[in-house]
Amino acid sequence: MTECPISTAADLTVPKAMDNCDGEVMAATDAVFPITSSTTITWIYEDAAGNAVVQTQEITCPLGAQNNTLEVSIFPNPAGNYLEVRSAFESPIHILDLNGRFLLETTTNTRVNITALRSGMYLVQLPGGRLLKVVKK
Repeated sequence: MTECPISTAADLTVPKAMDNCDGEVMAATDAVFPITSSTTITWIYEDAAGNAVVQTQEITCPLGAQNNTLEVSIFPNPAGNYLEVRSAFESPIHILDLNGRFLLETTTNTRVNITALRSGMYLVQLPGGRLLKVVKK
């Protein structure tokens, strides 16, 4: 098992496969990085003849590691026309209304234009479902 946080594929121990004709066969995955919560990654190996095999890899996030990756700061809060969510890892985030309806998607560490939002309270949803409150002036 590999433990997270995992920022890029280069941080993983990529499983390898051997083929009798082609030798070592490289794996491909559609995993989304960074990985900040326990998950299973699927690796697909395909040789030159088009033969394919699938292997899975378990990623385990101990409670402490998972919490460290989700340490964020939101500023300014209350916000005016722009909002920024800072984190050590770039992660996708969602802005939701108080009823949980999706309003917009962005990533941490980017300046988000929120001029289209009315004044009031909103939720910032982090990977893993954690919610933080933000106020729009």
